[in-house]
Amino acid sequence: MAKFYVAGRLNNAGRVRQVLAALREAGHTITYDWTTAADADGKFSDPPERWPEISSAEIQGVVSADTVIIVQPGGFGAHTEFGAALASGKDVWVVGTREEMRAGASYDCIFNWHPLVTRFETVEAMLLHYALSKTGEFRDPS
Repeated sequence: MAKFYVAGRLNNAGRVRQVLAALREAGHTITYDWTTAADADGKFSDPPERWPEISSAEIQGVVSADTVIIVQPGGFGAHTEFGAALASGKDVWVVGTREEMRAGASYDCIFNWHPLVTRFETVEAMLLHYALSKTGEFRDPS
């Protein structure tokens, strides 16, 4: 099975948890689950003294993953992890509509179109893509 890191905005931790649960249910490994540090209000529940440890663990999770999933809209941390994934040569799956990718901006982030990136509008489309790629019935969603 594959190893995944799933990034997203803190206040979108619930949606990220859904992706994590689907991946775990399919037997995949999650390299680091940062959502355990998010409270119900979408804020860090850990004190600032722990942030160096947590941020280091998140980057290590990116580096040790086979594929990094960015659940849009992403925040500063998710985009930092996005950059670390690209710099590490990882496949990156961006999940969200174009509007979610823009996250309120009037322009697109050019890195959503990097050659290592595959874009999906929904989590279901991403999971289907992965399942079909394992059966030899893969169709490029681009």
